[in-house]
Amino acid sequence: MATLAGQRAQFTRALNEYNKSDDPETHVKFARRMAKYIAAAPSCGFTKDEVTQGRAYPSEVDQYVNDPSINADPDITEQQAVQTVEQAVDTSDVIRVGDGDGIVYAYGYRCCPDRLKIGFTQADTVQRIAAQIGTSTPDRPTLYLEIKDQRVSCS
Repeated sequence: MATLAGQRAQFTRALNEYNKSDDPETHVKFARRMAKYIAAAPSCGFTKDEVTQGRAYPSEVDQYVNDPSINADPDITEQQAVQTVEQAVDTSDVIRVGDGDGIVYAYGYRCCPDRLKIGFTQADTVQRIAAQIGTSTPDRPTLYLEIKDQRVSCS
């Protein structure tokens, strides 16, 4: 049975692989995989926005959503996808405080210690960061701080 965390991880992994490449064949391969998870969302009990976490994705993905052949595309398991996404972000020194659904986080790169990205999410922080990295990433991102609070929200 598909899990939301697993479907999110598979979508995030496909989006990352798409973003890391300039090769048109690689783009098609991973656009089809993103479409596969979007198309499967309702039958797994999820919405498209839950799987994509509301993130923008390449417009070419939409052309494959109704293509039944995407189900035959091979992919890694949910567990492998979760592990791949988790390994994309260094969490060895993260400080986690608080409790709640809203998360303010700070991450950066060890090669650029004077730069931080501050963000907000109501989803998994590591998946959020992993979705933001691409070909221009100078190093493996390091999550430094995660503050959870009920008072923090998108609205």
